[in-house]
Amino acid sequence: MKTIKTLYLLLLAMLAVSCDMDKEPYGILIDEDAILSPEDCRSYRNGLYVTMRSLTTNTFINFSDLQTDLYHAVSGNGNPPGSSLYNGNLQPGIDEFDGIWGSYYATIGSVNFLINKTIPLLESNRFTEQENIEMRRYMGEALMIRAYSYFYLAERFCPAYSAESAGNPATGVPIVTDYDPTDDNAQYPGRNTLEETYDQIFADLELALEYLLEYENSEAGSDEQPGACAYYVTSDAVKAMMARAALARKNYTVALKYAEEIINSRTYSLQPSTSLEQMWLYDDANELILLITMTQQYQTGSGTGQYFLTLTGNPAFVPTQASIDLFDQQRDYRFDIYFKPQRISLTEATSTVFLFNKYPGNPWLIVSTNGFKNMGKPFRLAEQYLIAAEAAAELGQESKANRYPNELKSRRISGYTSEQQTGLVLRDNIRQERSRELFGEGFRFGDLKRWGEGFERSEGQDNAVPNTNGNTHRLSYEPGDYRFIWPIPKTEIDANPQIKQQQNPGY
Repeated sequence: MKTIKTLYLLLLAMLAVSCDMDKEPYGILIDEDAILSPEDCRSYRNGLYVTMRSLTTNTFINFSDLQTDLYHAVSGNGNPPGSSLYNGNLQPGIDEFDGIWGSYYATIGSVNFLINKTIPLLESNRFTEQENIEMRRYMGEALMIRAYSYFYLAERFCPAYSAESAGNPATGVPIVTDYDPTDDNAQYPGRNTLEETYDQIFADLELALEYLLEYENSEAGSDEQPGACAYYVTSDAVKAMMARAALARKNYTVALKYAEEIINSRTYSLQPSTSLEQMWLYDDANELILLITMTQQYQTGSGTGQYFLTLTGNPAFVPTQASIDLFDQQRDYRFDIYFKPQRISLTEATSTVFLFNKYPGNPWLIVSTNGFKNMGKPFRLAEQYLIAAEAAAELGQESKANRYPNELKSRRISGYTSEQQTGLVLRDNIRQERSRELFGEGFRFGDLKRWGEGFERSEGQDNAVPNTNGNTHRLSYEPGDYRFIWPIPKTEIDANPQIKQQQNPGY
């Protein structure tokens, strides 16, 4: 696809600015001689983690959450990026959709390039078995990143997975697994079915798991077993992704299987209340399955917390009163870490409200002023507890469905006493705990969509704070609202004749 190819080239240029200028930049390799050795594979694979810094922070986390009931735009916030999603004014031509669609496909293009160039090396009989294992490791990491990209394309641009939607034509996204750019738009692919999209996600994850387990069990990988705060994709990160994708696919047996494998491995532990802040301030915790690292020299351009915190003036968005009310302010350790009170000045008044503080800016990443930058945390143990609970409840395994939220809450709430619930009460308890624990991490949009729920924004913490233009501070979506599926970007529709008649309903 023309736009996908163009964005792929832009991605390569982006990689260049984040690397040592005295070295050949990661990802910038002459096609014919790009990947000729295991060292070349490793260098190009390192470039994929540069892209993951963006895909796991900032707008890729915030935009979908801004669309839901978590936040209010602050009066006079100046129409920041993401405002169209917040206002419910979703149009195929807005930049937000173009940027996210293009970035995921640029990443997929990079993965396809690495895989296409590595396979002939593995077939060449030029390298030792250990070198082949290492190259398959890099392919495994790349396959996982491709699956991650396709999953979020599906979650945002496709309907929720169901028996009815899965096999319908043009409900998925275009699947591209070869690196073969062309300007001939007659060769651009149309949309696959949603079932085919998820089949591709799981095919990538299953092969990634095979390659990564092979490496971790090899002599070279024996010192790199999965562990907390891993900087590279491990077999456990793949299992965590499989659990997440299986939950979205409503394959609860598979979701429970992989979530429990991670939980029962005891490789990770829920962060104690005494050091919970460390996970969000310093990006360090025993429950992090994968951490996308940054340094002062190599980091993303904008911080995930920039929408919610400010050094001067007012933030762009603040939590709704209903978001604050999710938490027991006296007993829940998370409350004082996720939120902080701050006085803000409005046109005709001042008000003290709770700001969202989960991304306060890692002090180690501050160069001159705090840009509210924290490292990407795509997978952590708490999510696996909640996946296991939801899957177990759907399977009728109520003992497990109670156990996992109880264990989680015992680490998060002072003086917590375990509860035993059944039926819809249990289901709703699990959903509420997921809303609390994963607040502001980019899950809310997908959760509401998977559950078939709508929403209505609550009153503000102070009714003088929300921007009331268009009454979007009380915006509501009915279950199944067409805006739970993002439009295919106009640039893609215009460039690709195969997708021109495959726009999502409502646009």
